[in-house]
Amino acid sequence: IMDGAVIGKNSILGAGALVTGGTRIPPGSLAMGSPATVVRSLSEKEQSSIKKWALKYVSVAAAHKRKFQP
Repeated sequence: IMDGAVIGKNSILGAGALVTGGTRIPPGSLAMGSPATVVRSLSEKEQSSIKKWALKYVSVAAAHKRKFQP
């Protein structure tokens, strides 16, 4: 994510997306690519599950860290 870019609330960026300077991703959008472009709007159901999946991601990452640290 480059300087001056704005990612709207409840938006998702695809893995490896390059958000160039000054880009504005509207709220509730799925953006992908290099440079990142909006692919589609997220449904209300998708937007409401973002936090749940983010918390799961953090939990799984912590479990892997504990497993593989000496």
